[in-house]
Amino acid sequence: MGVPRLPEHLEVLLTDEPVLDVYAYGPWRVPDGLYEELRRRATAYNRDPRAIVLTRRLSDFYGTGTSAAGAEQWSLLTFLLGASALRGGSRGDVDYELLSDFLAVPEPPVRDPLAWFSQGGRWRPPALWLPEPAGHDPSAAR
Repeated sequence: MGVPRLPEHLEVLLTDEPVLDVYAYGPWRVPDGLYEELRRRATAYNRDPRAIVLTRRLSDFYGTGTSAAGAEQWSLLTFLLGASALRGGSRGDVDYELLSDFLAVPEPPVRDPLAWFSQGGRWRPPALWLPEPAGHDPSAAR
């Protein structure tokens, strides 16, 4: 009898590489620099001057430098990760990997390869934080 082994497609979970494992898809090696690039783009979008017209009071969950565009990214990302979907791997804490700096109390992402993540959530289209300040002004919706 040989040494027990994981199927080849799961072996990446036992490496020190950055891995995202989404239930029903399987483990995937996160390319070097991908999360950093996404974080840079999210931060730039949060600071986009076009979002200033959509300024509004946010919940205390968000930091003072977070715009309505930044809060919208957090809400939308948690929806896109999948309501009740399971994810794991050393980079499974995607929302904290990408957007933790938008929070009032930023936290480092969990990078334990044995940790798993899920969240409840309702289906929703984009625009949790944006419609109210835009009001009925079509130019603010661009």
